[in-house]
Amino acid sequence: MELSDVINKFPDELREPILALVEVIRKEDIRLLREDMERGFRELREAIHELTLAQKKSEERL
Repeated sequence: MELSDVINKFPDELREPILALVEVIRKEDIRLLREDMERGFRELREAIHELTLAQKKSEERL
């Protein structure tokens, strides 16, 4: 069942507030996803940096 199907079951006077609430929730979800992605990219960059340093140290030993 689609979200619009569920919303359409409500009386007309409630649909607009429900749609506004859904929009707020979507924006918050997008914000949280963006923060998760940024954190993941930051952790990935740090891991790549650490691997690069470890590789350089390994090459220096040879």
